[in-house]
Amino acid sequence: MKDIFTQTWLETEITLIAEKDYDDPVSSVILDMVISCQSRTLTVPAFWNGKREYCFRFALPVADVWTYKTVCNKEDSGLGGIEGKVICEKYTGDLEIYKRGFVTTDPEKQYFIYADGTPFFYLGDTHWNFMSEEFDSKGDRAGDIECDSHFKYIVDYRAAQGYTVYQTEPLEARYKLQDGIDEKDIEGLKEADEYYRYIAKKGLVHANAQFFFPRIMIELMKTGENLDPLLESLSRYWVARFSAFPCFWTLGQEVDNDFYYNECLKTNQTMTVENNPYKKICQWLYKYDPLKQPISAHQEGSYCIGKFTTAVNSAFRDVEGHTWWANQWKPPLNTPLDFTAPIDFWFNGQNKPSVVYEARYEYLWTNSYGARIQGWTAFLNGMFGHGYGVIDMWLYKSTYDIKAPTIRDGISMGVEGKLLPWSETIKLPGGIQMSYMKRYLEKYEWWKLVPCFDFNEYFTAEGENYSCAHISDEVYIAYLFDKIDGTPTLETGTFKKLDDNAEYTYQWYDPRSDIYFNKIDFRSENGEFKIPPRPTKEDWVIAIKKK
Repeated sequence: MKDIFTQTWLETEITLIAEKDYDDPVSSVILDMVISCQSRTLTVPAFWNGKREYCFRFALPVADVWTYKTVCNKEDSGLGGIEGKVICEKYTGDLEIYKRGFVTTDPEKQYFIYADGTPFFYLGDTHWNFMSEEFDSKGDRAGDIECDSHFKYIVDYRAAQGYTVYQTEPLEARYKLQDGIDEKDIEGLKEADEYYRYIAKKGLVHANAQFFFPRIMIELMKTGENLDPLLESLSRYWVARFSAFPCFWTLGQEVDNDFYYNECLKTNQTMTVENNPYKKICQWLYKYDPLKQPISAHQEGSYCIGKFTTAVNSAFRDVEGHTWWANQWKPPLNTPLDFTAPIDFWFNGQNKPSVVYEARYEYLWTNSYGARIQGWTAFLNGMFGHGYGVIDMWLYKSTYDIKAPTIRDGISMGVEGKLLPWSETIKLPGGIQMSYMKRYLEKYEWWKLVPCFDFNEYFTAEGENYSCAHISDEVYIAYLFDKIDGTPTLETGTFKKLDDNAEYTYQWYDPRSDIYFNKIDFRSENGEFKIPPRPTKEDWVIAIKKK
C-alpha cells in the first residue's frame, strides 16, 4: 500500500476490496486495522460499503508516523494482512475541534473538555430528522434565502453564531437497519456520510442517536428473539462508519430509563430498566470506538408521568461507557424555579457532565423569553451544556402539535407562529440570544462556576425566579427574571461571603440585546452586597468580580 498523508483529528479513509463475495458481509466478516505510533495503538473496525468494498475510517490523535496491519477472520488476501504507513502531521487549520482534539470527559470534571484539556462549551442546535433537510437544494421553505443547500445553510449559520454541537436522530433516514445491513441500505448510509462529513467540516460535534427510533426497538423486542447478535453488529458498524467524525453518542430518543413504557404506557411494558437493550449498545459502542468518544442516553421528560429521569433513577448510571447526562429538564416558568433536578445531577451525577439536551422548542411550546430562560438556567445551575431548538428545525416539516394553540408554563403559542418556516425561525431571537449567552459566559472561567441553587449560602434572592453561580469569592453571576404570569418586578437579591478587604466591580448585562452597562466599583459590608434594582422589569444578568 502507498503511504497515506493526513493531519491530526481529520477523517482518513482506507478502502480494501475482498477477493470474493460473502453471504453476510457485515456480521460474518470481522475486519480490523491495528494502527500504531510510538505512543498510541488504536484498533479500528472496518465497515462493509457494498459489493466487495470494505473501508477503514479513522482519525489520528497524534502527529507521527503510524504503521498499520489489517486482521481478518476470513482467509482473504484482499482484506487480511495488509500493511502500510500513515504519515500524520499536526492539523494546520483554524477549527477548535481539530486544533484541540475531539471532545472527551474527565472523571474529575463536570464539564466537557477537548483532548488537550481545554474546556468545551456545549451549545447545541436540534434537528431530529436532519436527513430530511435538503442537501442539494434550498427546498420549498427557504423563502427569500439564496442558497444551494437547506442543510448546509443551517449548519453554516449556526457554526458562525458559535454553536458547537448539532443534535440529531436518524428519523426518516434512507436506510432500514432493523433487519441488518444489506445492499439496499448502502446508498442511504453513503448519503448519511455526506451529512456527517459536512457537520464535521464546519467544526461542529455531532450528537447522534444510533440506528433507528426506539419504537422500532420495541417492536424487535416483542418478537422474543435474541437481539444481541444484531445489535452488537450494528454497534460495531456504526462506530466503524461514523467515529472518525467528532461525535457524542446518544443511543436513542428518551431511552433512559425505559422509553416511557414501564411507568407511563401501562399497556405495553416491553422495555424496562432491567432489560433495556440500549445498555448493551452503550457498552458495545464503548468497546469498538477507538477514541472512546462520550456516550449518553437521551433521558425521558415528564410529559405523562409527572417526573423525569435524572441521575439517581437512570438505567445507565453504572453502565460501562456512559459518561454524561443528556437530560430533559424543562423548568416551569409560571411557578418558582424548582432546583430539585439540577441539584440531583450536581451532587448525585457521578461527576459526569450534564446537558439540557432537549428543552421546550421556541415557537412550538415557548416564546423567545422562555427559550432564553432555559439556556441561562442550565449553565448557572451546573448543567454545562444546552440544546436549543426551534419550530421547523427541531423536526423539519413536522405536524406535531401545530394544528392548535398550546399553553405551556403560562406561555401561549398560536398556530400562526407554529407554522413559520425554518427560513424565518432561524432568525428568531432565542437562537441568537443563545450565542450571546455563550459569548458572555466565555468572558469568565465558566467551567469553574459553582451553582448557588436555593441554598442561600452565597446568594439570597428577593424573588422566586433566579439562577446564580459563583467562583469562590472572585466571581458571582446571577440571572434574574420573573415568572411568566406574575407581576414584573425589579427584585434582585444579595451576594454573600464576599471579601470585605477587596474591591469589586458590578456590571449589568442585557441578555436580549447583548448590551453591557458601565462597570461600577464597590466594597462589600460584612461580606454582603445588596444588588441594586434591575434596570427594567425584564430579565437581566449581573456579574460581580473581585479586582
